[in-house]
Amino acid sequence: MSSLKFDLPQLDYTTRFSLWQVKMRVILTQSSDLDEALDGFGKKDAKTWTDDEKRKDRKAFSLIQLHLSNNILQEVLAEKSAAALWLKLESICMSKDLTSKMHVKMKLFSHKLQEGASMLNHLSIFREIVSDLLSMEVNDEDIVKHHTIPYTPQQNGVAERMNRTIISKARCMLSNADVSDAIDISDVSDDEQERISVQVEHVEEK
Repeated sequence: MSSLKFDLPQLDYTTRFSLWQVKMRVILTQSSDLDEALDGFGKKDAKTWTDDEKRKDRKAFSLIQLHLSNNILQEVLAEKSAAALWLKLESICMSKDLTSKMHVKMKLFSHKLQEGASMLNHLSIFREIVSDLLSMEVNDEDIVKHHTIPYTPQQNGVAERMNRTIISKARCMLSNADVSDAIDISDVSDDEQERISVQVEHVEEK
């Protein structure tokens, strides 16, 4: 039987880890059921592994290492088994702490279809974000999907609150400049509000 060749890019910090993880598991499965090593052969004590299980673990361990970039490989050199290596990669690339969960949730809440963008690509990114959340042990029942008309931030609670924050900041700036009576920021167009928000952020950075 001819050997199988798999074309999987090496994992680095810019890789979509959830997708890489699925493909890596498929490769191990196709390679004489090496995926059994990922859970320590049923979470058995390594001292009780058979010779065949030890051989599978070494092969799975080496195969995973070959698909890691140098910067990721440096972080996992201390791991000695495929199961330990797999868990370490998850902790590096898919941190399950509260800050990471909030960051991914915000990506989901702010995700929207861009003008002229592909619907398939939009859905692909959406599924990836949801997959990341599930990998971080966020219950899918906690994710509520709301449909809104494109380019109507009034229907998007997150965008609407951000717009209110921008308008409040702009009003403070106008008040400090003694021109608040001359301009009603609520009548400004969306494009102008976006320009003002950039100016506000620029002033805050200073």
